[in-house]
Amino acid sequence: MYLPDEKIAAVFDIVYPKRLLWYNMPDYYPRHILRTLKEIAKTDFNQLLTSHGPAGKYEDLTDYIAFMEDLIGQVQAVIDRDIIDKGPVVALMNAQKEVDLSKYKDWGLYKEWRDRNVEGTFHSLFMGF
Repeated sequence: MYLPDEKIAAVFDIVYPKRLLWYNMPDYYPRHILRTLKEIAKTDFNQLLTSHGPAGKYEDLTDYIAFMEDLIGQVQAVIDRDIIDKGPVVALMNAQKEVDLSKYKDWGLYKEWRDRNVEGTFHSLFMGF
């Protein structure tokens, strides 16, 4: 939802200021989320309303785009490198070890959900979503 006069964008369940996506993203498609976030970023707004957590600013959206690009890009690189020769089980284990999201370590639920975000992204990308 967008309120242009107020410069408010309400974006529910795909962006959380300074917090990781929910657990292993069981009903999310990371590439689609990223595409949607980039479209929303074309909108002129100052305040970002979310469904979980505090309101944010435009910069919170761009930070989330960077997070999604890092997550997707790094997981895809492991899939591209390992999936044929090593198979999906080893490729997922390698992604869990190698994907570096440490610049987001101060975000909410990083320790609890970092591995699950990698896992959910792996499964989605591996299946072609």
